[in-house]
Amino acid sequence: AENEDSQLLSPYLRLALHLYEEGGNRGSAEGWYNLGHLLWDMQDDATTSSSSGIIAHDSNYSTTKEKAMDAFHNAMEMGDADAMYFVASQYLSYEEGGGEEVDDDDALHLLLSNTFNRYGPEFLTSTSTKNSESPSTPERLAVSSITSNNNNQYQQHGYEILRLAALDHNHGPALHHLALLHLQNDNTEEFRHLLSKSAATGHPDSLFLRGHCHHSGTDGHAQDLRAAFDDFSAAADGDGHVDAMVSAGAMLHRGVVSDDGIVVVVRDQQRAFDLYQRAGELGSVEGWRNVVSCYATGEGVPKCLDTAKYIANTMLKE
Repeated sequence: AENEDSQLLSPYLRLALHLYEEGGNRGSAEGWYNLGHLLWDMQDDATTSSSSGIIAHDSNYSTTKEKAMDAFHNAMEMGDADAMYFVASQYLSYEEGGGEEVDDDDALHLLLSNTFNRYGPEFLTSTSTKNSESPSTPERLAVSSITSNNNNQYQQHGYEILRLAALDHNHGPALHHLALLHLQNDNTEEFRHLLSKSAATGHPDSLFLRGHCHHSGTDGHAQDLRAAFDDFSAAADGDGHVDAMVSAGAMLHRGVVSDDGIVVVVRDQQRAFDLYQRAGELGSVEGWRNVVSCYATGEGVPKCLDTAKYIANTMLKE
């Protein structure tokens, strides 16, 4: 018989939980990963029954998030880089004050502490054994230098998992995260290298950030306005990065000409307007602000002050 808590779940949610776990038991890392996310987003008092015990109510696991961590670690052991990055992000968010004991009332900290005690050392030992046969790359050495400066064992564990996802699995978001860590440590050369690797995976945040670096000529990047526009366009066209849409639109709106008169980006105000409008429809205030400006001036779209005022009053009203 199902326990009382299972009645809190809809039949469809219970079915999804069951199917994801069944997929995991049959060898699907994606099944475990999806099960983990579904459990992570559930309320702590919502649970259901299961033959294998991941979903089943168990007095040893106080929250559904702990059950989610079990599922994520099953996926990680099968090489799922998305699960690695998710778990790494949780550990990296861990704040520990001066070596004091973690407050038991802090659910997230207690969760990570319990998870580390169950999985941390064993998981790192198994992965370090696998990687010991591979020569140390510059990226590995650089990451090691970051972790060695961190006295928080939980954050160190997060860095190691992040490194695994990034360097062994070429995971775009993990590479992006590592790149930012190097930038925080003033290592612009490694930042540029890792950011380029992340951008090569098509990660939109990396494409946008690299475009910004090329546009301003900062953080180890030479100024290259054409490269900046190409990165903004790729981020905008790929996963619909709204800031990239606005940036690409701004370059198209006026066009870009080099100091020696070479046209770098051809002026195309209609395309700029389309990008502004797409960004606005996806939630960008700056996108709507530029749409209003285009209607008010008639650039890229027929001039219409009434439309400009209407959009300003509806989409830009605080």
